[in-house]
Amino acid sequence: MDGSIDAQILLVFDKENSLHEPNVLAAIEEIEEVVKNHRYKETQANEVISILSVVKETHQSLNQNDSSYFVIPDKREAIAQELLLFENSGSEDVLDFTNSDFSTARLNLIAPWSDVLNYKNYLRELRKKIEYTLNKYQLEHVGITFTGLVAIFGETVFTMLEGTVTSYGLAFCFVAILMILLMGNIKHGLLAFSPNVTPILITLGMMGWVGIPLNAFTSLLGCIVIGISVDDTIHFMHHFRRYAQETNDVREAVKKTLDLCGRAITFTSIVLVGGFIVHVTGMLSVNKQFGILLSFAILIALFANLILAPALMTLFWEFKRKDAR
Repeated sequence: MDGSIDAQILLVFDKENSLHEPNVLAAIEEIEEVVKNHRYKETQANEVISILSVVKETHQSLNQNDSSYFVIPDKREAIAQELLLFENSGSEDVLDFTNSDFSTARLNLIAPWSDVLNYKNYLRELRKKIEYTLNKYQLEHVGITFTGLVAIFGETVFTMLEGTVTSYGLAFCFVAILMILLMGNIKHGLLAFSPNVTPILITLGMMGWVGIPLNAFTSLLGCIVIGISVDDTIHFMHHFRRYAQETNDVREAVKKTLDLCGRAITFTSIVLVGGFIVHVTGMLSVNKQFGILLSFAILIALFANLILAPALMTLFWEFKRKDAR
């Protein structure tokens, strides 16, 4: 299951009882079709419900449930009387789609969960189409407001992702500084920093390659992975630097470092993968994506610390020794 998300479109008219006008209801009917047919990338509404459901069903019920009467009445008086009759029946469903003076129409739409970054542009383009439809029916001074999760996520999650990018940049800077201080040299520190960036870049690249969207779940991957990877890298680099100074032999330093902490790093990563991979058994696709991507990133971080880091250190320290001669 991909999950679903809802949104509401509020059409605020400048006169009371505007929803009694056949022309207004006809415009809303066309707007419903516009919403159903509107698509931005993979974001599209599957269902739209408005006061038209109440009007059409009431009109059909008053005409012996003849399906040919499931339409908007062509007279203002008929619409007003049928809505009044529906209200007097004891049902409050009409308040889900309008206010007490029938000056506001509320359209409820349901859409499958998709890339949150598309929501803002989806609503922006939809607004233009709704405005065009209202002008087509010569309806002016109509306020258009979007509410619901699509509108909220379109703003808040987009802002959150912008903040995530900023936090990633700050995290990378702090980790780079930490590695420089740990290694006691700028070049050494930047090389030690490489294994921390590699799993994030590879995971994000794979997400773009297979088409997995960046959402509230997947945006957390970088924070988790960099925390795990930094911990392993610090263990490796601390012992490597000590053994390199003691033996003055980079290969021997790598061997002793892997003998000391390689097994611990490996088992820690296996335990973490086992803990996160259980998310693939969930019903929601976002949970499955989170479990798969995070497990994949942890494995990449493991190989980066056990293969990439020793290779970079070996090449670098050998190069420095040749220079020293």
